[in-house]
Amino acid sequence: QGPRKVSAIVKGGEGVVIATSERVTVAAVRGEMRTALGSDWKPLASGVVRSFAAGTAVEQPLPVAPKLSATQTVLLALQGGASTTVQAAPSPNVEHRNLTLYRLDGARRTLLSDGEWRTATRQLPELSPGRYEAVATAVDRFGVQSPPSAPLTLRVVGVELPEGARLRDDAILLGRGGRVRLLAADGLEFSYGRSDVFLPAPKDVGLAGGKSTLLRLREPGSPNSELRVSLEPRALTAVVAIGPTTARWPGTPLEVSVKLFDHKGKPVADELKTAPRVFVNVEAVEPTWTHSGNTYTAKVAPRAGTGPWVVRVVVKDDFGELVGRDFIELGGS
Repeated sequence: QGPRKVSAIVKGGEGVVIATSERVTVAAVRGEMRTALGSDWKPLASGVVRSFAAGTAVEQPLPVAPKLSATQTVLLALQGGASTTVQAAPSPNVEHRNLTLYRLDGARRTLLSDGEWRTATRQLPELSPGRYEAVATAVDRFGVQSPPSAPLTLRVVGVELPEGARLRDDAILLGRGGRVRLLAADGLEFSYGRSDVFLPAPKDVGLAGGKSTLLRLREPGSPNSELRVSLEPRALTAVVAIGPTTARWPGTPLEVSVKLFDHKGKPVADELKTAPRVFVNVEAVEPTWTHSGNTYTAKVAPRAGTGPWVVRVVVKDDFGELVGRDFIELGGS
């Protein structure tokens, strides 16, 4: 029995009664019920909501469990984490939805967030590499809640880069022998390029034949979940300039510039692990380098004496491979 002379009987199954200052709502979630306003008893079929206010009753179907989908269910986190947007199929009698997000660790489920969802879509928070599950319920204008939705499973694949590797424009730049470790990719399958053959995903991947490689990852047998990762050779080219060509020692200092480009001819602004090296004859010298954009600049002080001198500039990438060099011969003044 409730306020406003409303009574209800649950004959079997599950029923919900919600009393507010304005109305009393009865829902037959599962199984048959009976409700009465005063002594006027009427059956309430399973799956029907009846709400009483101001001496009248309004009926509508129980809200149905939302059907969840995501723009992408397998995500790539090249740095930190990744996020996606969740949608629910339109459904009548829905005032809002409640969305609950869990992190899955084997058989354990850890609650991450739980809250109301009132828009057409919902942007999830940034998720670190791992597996996740989203579950939603729909709530009608009377506060009656639907059964939970089928779980929407999400996966965030992370990467661990080897020394010397870089990220650029959503691509991973690798040395020829570099291997990228995949995080949270267990259970996925992979393929290279346009191949239709998929195999269990390995723990790490690298360049196929030292060339640009497209890595494709997906849940087994699920083309719609495919994730693509571009692996590119980190093949630097260094353009070295030493001048002026008319310089003579002792006298005019030499000015050295080193411009870095990638394998596609685009400027590379990343700092080198080891700065360009300068040699005067066979002796290594250490000028002060300035790095701006894709360019290193330095001045080499003149030597005293009669010469001759050979000044060499050698540039190596982060993997120790030679990517550029030049020299100039100087006579005495």
